[in-house]
Amino acid sequence: MNDIHVTCLDGEIIAGILKDGDDELTDLNVVTEEALRAVLDWFLQMRNGENRQVSYRWNKSTGGYVALVLAETFEDEKQEENDV
Repeated sequence: MNDIHVTCLDGEIIAGILKDGDDELTDLNVVTEEALRAVLDWFLQMRNGENRQVSYRWNKSTGGYVALVLAETFEDEKQEENDV
């Protein structure tokens, strides 16, 4: 059975097919915008209630973690930040 996989290559998110018994992706497509939009939609669905921020963490093998954070802002908050 062929599996669809994604990877990062030359600054783009690439999707391709990994065929049985093969270790190389074929039928490559750039899917950066689509993948990022899917991650945004996933983050928005994971928020519960009035939470304006949600994050996903990966543990690093060397200790610590890396976090991807979605924080909702509003136009008036942007203006307040510029005024500081």
